[in-house]
Amino acid sequence: MGERMFTVYGFDYDNFIDDYKVVAISSYPNGENSYKNKVKVYTMRSNCWRRIQEFPFSEPYNESATFVSGVLIWTAFYSNGSSYKRSIISLDLGKETYKEVFQPLDCRQALDFRPTFGVLRDCLCIMYNVSVRQIQLCG
Repeated sequence: MGERMFTVYGFDYDNFIDDYKVVAISSYPNGENSYKNKVKVYTMRSNCWRRIQEFPFSEPYNESATFVSGVLIWTAFYSNGSSYKRSIISLDLGKETYKEVFQPLDCRQALDFRPTFGVLRDCLCIMYNVSVRQIQLCG
């Protein structure tokens, strides 16, 4: 089966320019187990897409980004030389810069599962291994 191209999206309101933005990271196969990424930003006011700095990691892992504290957050793969690892990556759309987000040790295991990101009181939350139990109370 051939490798496929895929795109992940994020949505943001930029207070600095008072405009809404959509970011699209498209990943294309680029050789064996490798991807090249093109990043485009759409702004509502200009009504057009423009390219920004390429996503400096192998490929985004989540289907969509989570907006928290002025940045968009994704899980991504990246190569540390001999192997790939998952990491949490942020994109500051105001500055158009990427960085790896520090993770407490107990959160690193969550990236081995497909984590879901959420926001609680303007803080990033990582949810994984969610199980729901029903308890019937007898009285």
